[in-house]
Amino acid sequence: MLESLRSWVMVLALLIGGPYVMFSGANDSRDIKRLQANGRETTATVESIEWRKKRSGSESGFRGHIVFKTEAGNLVNAEIGLPQQQGQAMKDGKADPMVKVRYLPNEPSVVRLADMQDNTSETRWIGAVMFLAGLGLLWWRWRKNSAGPATAAA
Repeated sequence: MLESLRSWVMVLALLIGGPYVMFSGANDSRDIKRLQANGRETTATVESIEWRKKRSGSESGFRGHIVFKTEAGNLVNAEIGLPQQQGQAMKDGKADPMVKVRYLPNEPSVVRLADMQDNTSETRWIGAVMFLAGLGLLWWRWRKNSAGPATAAA
């Protein structure tokens, strides 16, 4: 019974999570294209850093809380993802708390590291694979249940 419930939870997680990851990748791709076409580059100060601590004791998922000034002179507070090595160095006080960022002048809340690579196609592929795996598990569960107890016992 518990094993059956776990497999259904896995199917639902893949069927819901896959499209969510694809949608997230598509939104990021749209923002990156807008930043490449119309973005402005400036220097931001990293005021604080958040991270996740794994069970193994290592740290990952570094997020920097930044502040920067737009061309119009407005101060903007935002949050950006930081690469593992850079985030770790800043957290440990071994790196300058300044980063180059690109932002949209008409929407400064859309901001990314200036040299951040566009990996949104990989994100969309991961989402697609998750969704297809969910469909495959759903099909397998349906085939297993439709086979009946006589076939399952054989």
